[in-house]
Amino acid sequence: MSQAASSAPGDAGAGGVTSGTMQRPPEQRAVVTGLGVKSPLGLTAGELWQNVMAKESAVRVSDVLRSAAIGPTCSAACDAYEPEVYLTYRELRKLDRAVHLAVGAASDALEAAGIASIAAERIGIICGVSLGSVATWAAQALTLEHRGARRLSPHTVPRAMPSSAVGYLSMHFGIHGHGSAITTACAAGTSAIGEAARVIRDGRADAVLAGGCDALIDPLSIGLFAKMGALTRCSDPAVACRPFDARRDGFVMGEGAAFCVIESLASARRRRVAVLGEVLGYGTSLDGHHMTAPNPSGRGAIASMRTALADACVSPGDVASVNAHGTSTVLNDVAEARAVAAVMGSRRIPITANKAGLGHSIAGAGAVEAVLALLSLRHATVPPTANTTVVDPQIAGLVRVVTEAEPSADGPILSNSFGFGGHNASILLGSVDGRDA
Repeated sequence: MSQAASSAPGDAGAGGVTSGTMQRPPEQRAVVTGLGVKSPLGLTAGELWQNVMAKESAVRVSDVLRSAAIGPTCSAACDAYEPEVYLTYRELRKLDRAVHLAVGAASDALEAAGIASIAAERIGIICGVSLGSVATWAAQALTLEHRGARRLSPHTVPRAMPSSAVGYLSMHFGIHGHGSAITTACAAGTSAIGEAARVIRDGRADAVLAGGCDALIDPLSIGLFAKMGALTRCSDPAVACRPFDARRDGFVMGEGAAFCVIESLASARRRRVAVLGEVLGYGTSLDGHHMTAPNPSGRGAIASMRTALADACVSPGDVASVNAHGTSTVLNDVAEARAVAAVMGSRRIPITANKAGLGHSIAGAGAVEAVLALLSLRHATVPPTANTTVVDPQIAGLVRVVTEAEPSADGPILSNSFGFGGHNASILLGSVDGRDA
């Protein structure tokens, strides 16, 4: 690393950032100046935080899923979201639901950051997305079969391709700088935020709109995930998703989008805007083990977490808590707990998971959870893991699952996301000393 740490890891610094963090120059420090979220539990960051703290749940039995007879009946949708507030009728017809959500979340983040003073060529977009629009492909396949090729829609490819969100956000907001779509499955939203921090450090942009979006609550998508055994078979919405609980049996499909505006500390100072947090470190890895199951040893997850800590020059003892991937699947939760314990040593670190009430929004999940981790720093509180009443004995001895909200220790938060294909991503998020902002 080109910059030496200002002091040995383990010394506590002011404002929630350990003094062991790497002291990069302001031009290379990636800070957050805007947040936007459209989730099943809230359409603003504040609403999301309140509902997570209250252990509210958006998981419901879906009449569409029940009538489709595909097995799972529960999902978590953004029912309160009104995309027509952000998009015209014509845009709504042309764009996938995931892009509807992305435009709303991105619009709120950009407005909060107020980046109009930054040149469009110096603003980037990095968005995590998984499969694109499965429902669109399915509908066009039926059209081809029953009505012929002449009735296929010319809008299908731009609507359904995974990169459509980035392309449309660029057009909608007039952003012309660095752009990329991240397709690392469930790790994509977290990867997007980490990659944005790297773009800022490299000087390739002054600000980056970074996050993730997905909307896969349709019978085909859910049927395919269920066929792999990833989704819960529980039909009771109150307990369908219960991360780290001994009775968990799979995740609930959700939908959502979240974006952060990430810019250099130097840029934020010039613009005199509020700084909401900092991306201190970022790490990724590959399991190389199985396309859908995590490595039982947690080897890949260990590597991504250790890389994120090393990137920030932070020791495990300085981390206040972990925002877990916590999908409520039998294999993932145990593997993640083992990995966290391996990184943290003998310390049973507080760990929380947010998917019980939100569902799993796939590529959107890591971005939504990053927003929650930033709010956790702001409120100095570890939010509760809802629905978890009996922690799996295999997990209880490794980490301390937080089931009721509690005050947070001073220090950064490690947020994890792990995806199919063995993709792992971890980001370390910290507060910024008021003297630095």
